[in-house]
Amino acid sequence: MTNFMSKQTIYIFIVVTGLTAQLMSCRSQRADKSYEDVTKRFGEMLLNGNFTSAHAMLTTHLQSRLSPDQLKQNYMELQAKGSVIPEKILSDFGDLPADRNEAEEIYSIDPSIPFESYKAWMFVNFVDEQENGFEARLLIVSEEGILKIGHVEFDWLDS
Repeated sequence: MTNFMSKQTIYIFIVVTGLTAQLMSCRSQRADKSYEDVTKRFGEMLLNGNFTSAHAMLTTHLQSRLSPDQLKQNYMELQAKGSVIPEKILSDFGDLPADRNEAEEIYSIDPSIPFESYKAWMFVNFVDEQENGFEARLLIVSEEGILKIGHVEFDWLDS
């Protein structure tokens, strides 16, 4: 009887552990999708010229430092310099900074953004038919429980 009970105990442990792993996997997939949704929504707003709505997706702190007109200017300057008229957006993700020092020195993220609020480092690419274009690098953060953009920078896509 002892052997039978220990087999049942092990089996139950595996089932519970497997279920927990599946639930954790589902949660992280939903979280990743929510970061991608924010990225795509922001990109679509910029692509369609809705700079005021895109500005509303920024954190309160970033909104105070970057007006809708400045956001538009940054976007339009890259478009004009490269003679690229974006037709679509593509999104991707990167690695978050490992610590506050890396955030400031490598990513140039404002130190006033609480490190514990960092959620994702995302990219939105603004491209033409040949996929030439530029990108916005975004730090997705949680501000009062809402996903916002805490940092944005524009640059050319690597060729």
